Amino acid sequence: MLEGSKFGSGKLPTVVDRALLVLTAIILSLGTFLFLRQCSSEVMGNRKNFSGKIIEKRVSVDETKQGSKFVNSLLVEEESGRRFYLPVTDEMYKRAEVGMWIRRDKNSVYLLDSLQQQPSPQ
Repeated sequence: MLEGSKFGSGKLPTVVDRALLVLTAIILSLGTFLFLRQCSSEVMGNRKNFSGKIIEKRVSVDETKQGSKFVNSLLVEEESGRRFYLPVTDEMYKRAEVGMWIRRDKNSVYLLDSLQQQPSPQ
């Protein structure tokens, strides 16, 4: 076995060794949590206020024990280049076109004319 190795020589890990293991586990857990939180906000479009261009329209199927359902979403790209999927209603999905701008303020979502960036008539 390795000379000087505490584990290989049959000695029990010290309090410092255990503390380092616990600290490493905590740091890895926190990093994983933050990473997953960031990913979920990008996918779900959890932002309250934004403005961006519609890059893609997507329909996906969610399978549950109660059955299947279709989910309409738009891939939105903000001016900063950040992209995220935004779930929308059937009506909004039908009216939206790739290249249009979309804006959400508080609880309202607006489709904007790509030239004037003014709300389109509803």
